[in-house]
Amino acid sequence: MKLETAVREQWQTWQTHCDLFQRVFLDETGPFTGMTRRYGRALGDAHCVNAAPAGIGANPPL
Repeated sequence: MKLETAVREQWQTWQTHCDLFQRVFLDETGPFTGMTRRYGRALGDAHCVNAAPAGIGANPPL
């Protein structure tokens, strides 16, 4: 048996016995306005127009 297969089976066995109420899940998907796209594409000769904050201020809470 390959190592990857053995590790996968061990992980699946562990999942059936783990208690999710004892786990802590962190959400690290906070939006960062500095990553906003500033350019876009449009069909034909049309202009792509939109507005979004561009790295101004603190990250907004979720």
